[in-house]
Amino acid sequence: MWKDQHIKSEPLPRGAKEFRDWKVQFKKQVSSHCEIPSEGLAWIMKVDEAATIEELENDGEAFESYSSRMATALMDRLHGEFKHTITIKEEMLQREGKILNGRQLAYLVYADYARSSTSVAMSLSLIHISEPTRRTPISYA
Repeated sequence: MWKDQHIKSEPLPRGAKEFRDWKVQFKKQVSSHCEIPSEGLAWIMKVDEAATIEELENDGEAFESYSSRMATALMDRLHGEFKHTITIKEEMLQREGKILNGRQLAYLVYADYARSSTSVAMSLSLIHISEPTRRTPISYA
């Protein structure tokens, strides 16, 4: 099913603006590892379709090993508070005899960038609202 056993994840983008490009390349990379790329793409696209992380719990037998390696590669790219949060979640799952798989970790990465993007957009909106819209005073004479 999988052509290559080694997974190399590209560095995560610095900001939400670059995330879109990273996400497209990430999906392409995942699908290119599969002997039938369209199956790999369909598998990773489930991350976009999922409403909860639990929907991604079952990778299917054909994808389980790859998913575990993908999670390891992604985890190596995380840092800071986000990595700490993921580590805590991983510990909780391990106590239940579960593991955070690759698609679940991708879901959390996507969600983190979506939050970052939303907060940036809100900040820009607030800046726009607080700026005067008219630079010259209106004369009523």
